[in-house]
Amino acid sequence: MADRQGRSALERHYERGSFGAAGDDGLALVLSERRGLAMAQVNGAPLEGGPGVMGCVTEGDVSLLWTGPGQWFAVSASLDADALLAKLQERLSSTQATLSDLSHARTVLRVSGAAWRDLLAKGCPADMDAMIPGDCVASLLSHFTVIIHCVSDNSADVYVFRSFGASLWEWLQGGAAEFGYTVE
Repeated sequence: MADRQGRSALERHYERGSFGAAGDDGLALVLSERRGLAMAQVNGAPLEGGPGVMGCVTEGDVSLLWTGPGQWFAVSASLDADALLAKLQERLSSTQATLSDLSHARTVLRVSGAAWRDLLAKGCPADMDAMIPGDCVASLLSHFTVIIHCVSDNSADVYVFRSFGASLWEWLQGGAAEFGYTVE
């Protein structure tokens, strides 16, 4: 049997290089796609020690992002989807939580650089300036339903439904042009 190879929703839209107007300090943004992540939705789990409202907690190689009451989004860069689900099932075996593999269903974009908050604030009603590393918010960005995870003072990951990945990518590029950006 052939190995399954995931294809990026951005495959025909992704062009590396530098674009837009560079300011006095050069290009203010870096846009990139994060590939190969295992992702799962966790519903109805009473997670003690889990993230609080708008929070993220990382335990070993799994990060849990709070997305709503009783809902978390689990992400791992080092586990594959089966290993992530097995790890979550073991941890949640005594609960009635449900798990759904979403590794194939999301495009994850990293926005980094000095102007990342300004770029996302163009289309998101959430207060980007108030976000600190570890915060996450399920919100809208332009007309896309997204999860925004503040990874550091200088970057955020944006999770969007795979079918909207190319459209959001184009929106980000259009919004980033005034700041100048690099695609890595």
